[in-house]
Amino acid sequence: MKAPEIDNFLLNVQNVPAHINVQCANIILNVFHALEEIEAQGDDEIRNVWLEADRGEISDFGSFSEYKTEGIIETEKEFVELWESYYPDKIKWYQMSITRYADTIYLYINSKITLQVDMNKVYPKEKFLIEKFAEWLLAKVNEVINKLKVNEKLYNRHIQQNLPFQKRFGKILREKYWMVSPDEMNYFKENLLPETISNLRKIVEISEKGKASLLIEKMTSGLFFRICEIGYNANNYFEQNGIHKTAKEKYLIMADGRDCNLSKIDEDSVVAFRNWYKNESHCGGHPWEICRGGNSTHISLFLEYIDNSKWLLRLAGRSSVRVVETIKFAVALFENEIPFMLEDARNILNMVTGVDYIGIVPDSVIPRYCSSYFPNDEHIIDFMNLGNERRNELVKIAVWYPEREIRLKTMINRNKIRNN
Repeated sequence: MKAPEIDNFLLNVQNVPAHINVQCANIILNVFHALEEIEAQGDDEIRNVWLEADRGEISDFGSFSEYKTEGIIETEKEFVELWESYYPDKIKWYQMSITRYADTIYLYINSKITLQVDMNKVYPKEKFLIEKFAEWLLAKVNEVINKLKVNEKLYNRHIQQNLPFQKRFGKILREKYWMVSPDEMNYFKENLLPETISNLRKIVEISEKGKASLLIEKMTSGLFFRICEIGYNANNYFEQNGIHKTAKEKYLIMADGRDCNLSKIDEDSVVAFRNWYKNESHCGGHPWEICRGGNSTHISLFLEYIDNSKWLLRLAGRSSVRVVETIKFAVALFENEIPFMLEDARNILNMVTGVDYIGIVPDSVIPRYCSSYFPNDEHIIDFMNLGNERRNELVKIAVWYPEREIRLKTMINRNKIRNN
């Protein structure tokens, strides 16, 4: 099978659960048993191997006339460019992972669930197209196992030397990244004046000293809204139409909206706020998401009730696409002498001054919430895929982590899947 045909299978089976027959089920079971010969690579006994597929000729990609009829391309040159954009390299690599939970085998390609086999289920005998894909998987897995048996070190060296960088984990010093792609650097410089960075350094020092000196004696919802307003105004969110809006109205416009009834309590009552915090603030909503956004791109201003007596404000928002807003918010609170703690303060400072590392994750991994892939002491909080644009330049200036080696172990007993 060539890469375009494999990708068509994956497009179908990874979006809609695949219907498999008994032949396919047994093939996947054989894949599982074949890979039991290698050491597990995780607590859940998961095993990962790299499979290589030839991209083939342009005819394997498709028909010029069909693409032209669909209005995707007009010329032969465009057809070749389209093919090469999908398959820039002659070999395409797929990471196959397989594991078993109870009596079900789960097979993943590029981190996406692709096939699963329930060993207690009776599968039909009729011929399914998916059987061809399963046979290709087994052939490739057997090829890997045979290479490991011939020379384990040579096989692992082949992976280290040939696995495309788009499939690897790495890191790149941000200031070096800026040399290749200066847009982010220019944005930071245009929006963060030297005195802003100077104040940010002071905020970092304060935040790292701990919370003892940052506690607030009393809190009401009205005060919380006014603190939010300071940050909103610092970011000019309401430059055009905010003159006649109250602090609470600004919060209702900017925040997530699921405020657990925070906006309904008496704005001036300390008791009402304390009762709300104890009884309603944990309703499953997002009252602290003061600048709504995606899962990783919102800005939050958390309140913590310390020792049932005082309050601690914690500002959080480390996403590189919104960190300027977070910093402006933080500096405005600092200049207005509002006690608060900035989460990830040192990492945020390092980010906007270019001295942190951006984590590079494989193209099969969405580049957010990826800290667990990197050593804790490297404090990597921002992530990217390598992609194809400026790839060669970035590869040269990045630091690449070695691939985990695959090692053989002793084969264990096999089970048989029931046949219809």
